[in-house]
Amino acid sequence: MVNQIDARVIGSRVKLVVCDLDGTLLNGKHEISLNDQAAIREADKKGVFVTLCTGRIFPMLEHYVNLTGIRGPLIAANGAHIVNTVTGKTLWEKPVDNEDAIHLLDFCRDAGMDYSVLAREGCIFSSNSIRVKRFQIYNQIARSKGEKEIPMRVFGSSHNCIEHMKIDKILVQELVQGQFEEAQQFIRENTDLWYTSSEPGLLDVSAPGVTKGEGVRRLADILGIPLAQTCAFGNYDNDISMFSVVGLPIAMSNSSQGAMECALVVTQSNEESGVAVGLLEYIL
Repeated sequence: MVNQIDARVIGSRVKLVVCDLDGTLLNGKHEISLNDQAAIREADKKGVFVTLCTGRIFPMLEHYVNLTGIRGPLIAANGAHIVNTVTGKTLWEKPVDNEDAIHLLDFCRDAGMDYSVLAREGCIFSSNSIRVKRFQIYNQIARSKGEKEIPMRVFGSSHNCIEHMKIDKILVQELVQGQFEEAQQFIRENTDLWYTSSEPGLLDVSAPGVTKGEGVRRLADILGIPLAQTCAFGNYDNDISMFSVVGLPIAMSNSSQGAMECALVVTQSNEESGVAVGLLEYIL
């Protein structure tokens, strides 16, 4: 941690701010507060580009892009996909190897785990999935606003349907205690895949080398902004990699212990417009 004066000195040089979504920019009702929306637009007026660096896939972001008015590149799927919100053009990507994916999905099915594939073509869930509710909620929001819904379906007995899909990531949700560790061990010993966690009991599985930190490095390079002039807001373990590369890492007060320890300063919680508070306090 640093004192507020030092943090403001660092923040005065910031030109790029990346925000995690769930638990950071979104409150418990899956909303972005009016204060957060206003602060993001104020930053844009002052020449500071604020964008997203989230575990969510791009098809699950249209509503929040519209709310914030973000026009330019964002980082989706924990760094696996960088896409321009204006043109829809992919600027960088690293999808999951399909053979490794099928290998993992077969293991999860046989172990009775909750698993899902998040791909550009849509999302596919195990028949026992409770995680699917998060995507159903997003589709309800999108439907009410006349925005695009995420195509969703359930796996049958085989996983071969993903053979030619462009997979951004796989989610494995713990249903029974111990499954989280079992899935980690299987991935380490039987695949080349990488994993992180975006909330308790949930594994985010990606292609090797994919992290939010690497996504921020690539985005900063695309925009021509030195990493010393970047800032990140986050709240959980998958945010630690981006905290390690930006000049000003800011944790929410509702952060995990690991994320909190890697931040320079702590702002208010996601229920208290902590992103707006941090932007106004340290950058604007």
